[in-house]
Amino acid sequence: MSVEKPEIEKLHFDSNHSELELNPETTQKYARILEKEIGHGFTVDGIIEIGSYAKGEAVPGSDIDTRVYVSSPDYFIWQTSGSRHSDSKQKEAEQKFSDFLQTNQEKPRLTLDWFDFNNSIAKKICTQLGINVEFGLTDSRFAEYELNHLDTQPTAEHQLILESNPVYDSTGFLARKKSKMKERIYTPMVKFYQERYLESLPFEIYTHLQAHKMDKWKLEKSRQIQWVKWAVRSIRDAVGTKSYIQNGKLIYKKEDVLNFCYPSLPSENIKVIEELYRWKTDLTTREQMVDDFLANPDKYFALFKEYTKKLEDIVKRIKNL
Repeated sequence: MSVEKPEIEKLHFDSNHSELELNPETTQKYARILEKEIGHGFTVDGIIEIGSYAKGEAVPGSDIDTRVYVSSPDYFIWQTSGSRHSDSKQKEAEQKFSDFLQTNQEKPRLTLDWFDFNNSIAKKICTQLGINVEFGLTDSRFAEYELNHLDTQPTAEHQLILESNPVYDSTGFLARKKSKMKERIYTPMVKFYQERYLESLPFEIYTHLQAHKMDKWKLEKSRQIQWVKWAVRSIRDAVGTKSYIQNGKLIYKKEDVLNFCYPSLPSENIKVIEELYRWKTDLTTREQMVDDFLANPDKYFALFKEYTKKLEDIVKRIKNL
């Protein structure tokens, strides 16, 4: 498999801010391309960077993972999920959107399949703008509907907006919602985060203890080993949940996660957490590990099984703090 390596040195690279943040002209072009590709009168209302750049974990070659909020005078849009949640979770999300449509029956629903639409359009955007980008779409009005009901039902939109870098906000919607939610504890979100991030590790951790097609895709796109990505995320989300329960703050930046862990966990746990971050965010270590993984994946699957046990212990300790 031929994999293009990122340059080790890249001028002006910032692990906390993507090219979309640093170059508003590129972001404007990105929004216009998406509007043209979606059609049906849709305009881009907002764009947030939700991936490695937002978490302070990016390296040269990291993709720019974005969530795009859109609206049209003639349609509501539903984007099928590109994630690997269980069928029950996807049906639950679709039911919520159907409930939303019951209160807004004057417009038809436009459905875009993530795999059919997003993959091809992202490739086109990467070529036209010279950036390594991914995106998911959501209707701005549905997002507002969900966020207006946080007192009674949870939504992943809460975490997505609070743990993101805004790169485009033409209506001010994102700034208003983020300000309203900041440091406010919603009981449904506490339950949601506890069940999702403190009761067990993400199922993707166990999925990537053996060869998986997602590894091939991500290694080609951004030279990232999926188990490592989910291992770091499991620590970040567990810490974020514990902090949210305690004071309403979702901790998610690398530096803040480590600062939370240092006084709270034993040294053997800290060493594991630091090592996981090094595997993901130290470019030289990451490149060497990826090359070795491509040559001998079985060795790493054995190592990941060993570290999965350590992760289970760390998340349990975080839960009990």
